[in-house]
Amino acid sequence: MRPVSRIMATITAQFDQLVNQIENHEAVAEASLRQLRQDISGARVQYKMMQKDIESLVSQQQRLEKDLSTWQARAVQYSETDKEKALHCMRKIKLVEKDLEQLAERQSQLEEAADKLQSQLTRVESQYKDLSAKLQAFRGRDKAAAMATSAMEQADYTDSIDDVFNRWDRKILYKEVSTDFDSDQIVDEIEQEFKTEEELKDLEMSLRQLVDAKTTDSN
Repeated sequence: MRPVSRIMATITAQFDQLVNQIENHEAVAEASLRQLRQDISGARVQYKMMQKDIESLVSQQQRLEKDLSTWQARAVQYSETDKEKALHCMRKIKLVEKDLEQLAERQSQLEEAADKLQSQLTRVESQYKDLSAKLQAFRGRDKAAAMATSAMEQADYTDSIDDVFNRWDRKILYKEVSTDFDSDQIVDEIEQEFKTEEELKDLEMSLRQLVDAKTTDSN
């Protein structure tokens, strides 16, 4: 597994390069985050294994400390009655103390490495959340931009349709005006005809009145 300290540098570099890439940015970002997620999972497994190793070292230490107490008690027991056994116990004590010293050193190194790994994991997991949020934000911006572009294209298309309706409206208005003009002209002709008939009647009446008047004068 790659060192955890290099994970963030690799992923951040990939993110910084996304802006200048021609490929599908979202797919590249998702692939980078997926790889980072796998590395984090691997680091978590490693951390748990280190914790189990520490627990095992603690158990070994407890057993050795128990053995140390036992050999010390024996050494004291045989110090007066059996010097050879007492010295044998002392050799065992020295070996156990050496084992305990080595065990303590190993435990200290392992705990230090586990603490360092835990710190790195905490930092990387926090950055992973930030990058995931950044991915979602970029997705939202990308969709909003796409919708805006679509809206502009739709507006252009709508304007084109409006132009068609406007031309159609002008054509209909022209027909309506022409029809109204023809109707008015027909009405004017009929009205003129009525006026002519009325005028003719008036003239005929006036003619009869004139004739009647002349006849009266002659008589």
